Amino acid sequence: MYSLSVDRDLALSIARQLTGQLRALILDGKLTAGARLPPTRVLASELGIARNTVIQVYEQLIAEGYLTGRTGSGTYVVDLTQYGASRAVSTPGNSGGGVPGRPAGEGIISFDAGAVDYMRFPRAAWVRALRDACLDMPDSGFAWCAPSGDADLRRELSAYLYRAKDISCSPEQILITPGATGGADLLAWALRSETNRVAMEDPCVHFIREAFRRNRYDVAPVPVDEQGMRTRMLAGMSGVSLIYAVPSHQFPTGRVLSIRRRLEMLDFARGCGAYIVEDDYDSEFRYEGEPIQSLRHLDAERVIYLGSFSKIFSPTLRIGYMIAPREVLDRVRACMESVNQTVPALLQQTLAAYISSGQLERHIYRMRKCYARKRLHLIAELRKAFGASVRISGENAGMHLLAQFNISVTGGGFEDILRGHGVEADCADEYALNKGQYADCLVLGYGGLEKAQISEGVRRIKAALDEYALGKR
Repeated sequence: MYSLSVDRDLALSIARQLTGQLRALILDGKLTAGARLPPTRVLASELGIARNTVIQVYEQLIAEGYLTGRTGSGTYVVDLTQYGASRAVSTPGNSGGGVPGRPAGEGIISFDAGAVDYMRFPRAAWVRALRDACLDMPDSGFAWCAPSGDADLRRELSAYLYRAKDISCSPEQILITPGATGGADLLAWALRSETNRVAMEDPCVHFIREAFRRNRYDVAPVPVDEQGMRTRMLAGMSGVSLIYAVPSHQFPTGRVLSIRRRLEMLDFARGCGAYIVEDDYDSEFRYEGEPIQSLRHLDAERVIYLGSFSKIFSPTLRIGYMIAPREVLDRVRACMESVNQTVPALLQQTLAAYISSGQLERHIYRMRKCYARKRLHLIAELRKAFGASVRISGENAGMHLLAQFNISVTGGGFEDILRGHGVEADCADEYALNKGQYADCLVLGYGGLEKAQISEGVRRIKAALDEYALGKR
């Protein structure tokens, strides 16, 4: 059926195999627009797999915008032909986000979107990896680290990315950077041009925007809606050399960039010779379906992929990575050499040993379950406190969600009232250059909170909003 097949000897899960095959069939035009896919029960029977696996695959592709479900009718292929879909697929082997955490004041409950669960840092396993790395590293390893990064770490990272995210890249295509922010800063510096214009999602995290501004880029904001960046607006922009996007879990809205818009963005980038910077800061923590496929998969020569371990472990490690075409890597590497900005070799060797031992994926599995519980608890508490007067979005991944209320929470002294009730939370409009669209939304991070703090924090938000609304009357 459609030449679909499963290989139980592959490291990839059956769901991921089928998802990838269906994506390719759609992008190649072999599954045409409007084609009705077989019912989940029929396809499961044909392939000899569980029906729930097929349901998971269909839901994943609906989330990514390849398919659409019609109640009582079935599942159909979305029309992508106008975006040049058949030209977009790159074969395997062709050559991230979030707001930094901040300490909260005493007695303050901080719904900080940049915070992780620091109490669950895998200290014992990390110490073992550090000891092994220190004992096994040759004397030369204690000298200056190569700008590209430790060879063992790049090799382990290459294998991990294929297992976990279906990203095919060689170790030579990976550059180890001093965190995601450091990687963005180096990239902005290395790719400066005569036009020096970057198109960026709006809203967006401050520190990424400032990284480009520090390097004298003109930042052109592109609004975000339910399907992510409104890529059609790129067509009216001139002089764009870079496009910054978080396609898998936009910050702070949590939107997923649809396949139509991914293809539209790539067409624009190819047409003007721009690179797309794909920030994938938290895709390890997705709670419904498989991780969203990376934009890089569609064009490895046009997309620069940024990843980080800050959300997995702690921002104190300051280890990020970049996957990019050779020309880009050479330019970034030269910048790193000129300022001697590298990640310490011992830290890189420790992470390589940690990944090699299988501890990384076990830690991610544990933390995904932990954050999933916190996520559900926060959603339940918001529903209990506000009922239908709160709209929750962006909750399917990461460690934050967007809570939209029926009153503006921007300005008017609401932040002071909120802090007076012992809570810190950011208004989503603070991250936007064009103000107003998110004036009624709070960004609520839950990664660094325990369930009791979440419950009490929501109670305090409710009290603050009640007081604020009363003062508005």
